[in-house]
Amino acid sequence: MHYLFFLLPLLILLLCTSHSTWAPFQSNQVKEICSHMTAKERRRAVGRGAVFGLILGGLFGVIGFFGMPIGKWLFDSFLTGVIIIQPVALIVMGISFWKLKPLIDQSQKEFLASTQWSEEQGLTSDKIVLRRS
Repeated sequence: MHYLFFLLPLLILLLCTSHSTWAPFQSNQVKEICSHMTAKERRRAVGRGAVFGLILGGLFGVIGFFGMPIGKWLFDSFLTGVIIIQPVALIVMGISFWKLKPLIDQSQKEFLASTQWSEEQGLTSDKIVLRRS
């Protein structure tokens, strides 16, 4: 848990200096929208990604943190609990992400449709394709 104290300043530094909206599978349409974002919209997009990453990383850390006492209780070893709980955490997080994916995608489409350039182009969330096919 103490590693969060080191990661938080790095995240804040990254948010203040990097405004990249690149993603490996984003569609050409999303690249076009991102290339026309205002500075405020770009900061908001990067912030949304950072929050999503913090939530996922935080959940993984919290589950691992609770794995230590469970391991101590079941196996008389903190490390064994973490080793057993982390794969379970990954599976639970994967299933949760898969179930929440439509909501996350819709939220992303609505955000992209709300940008100034998208509104000028008449793009709505139902017309935006997030990923390359």
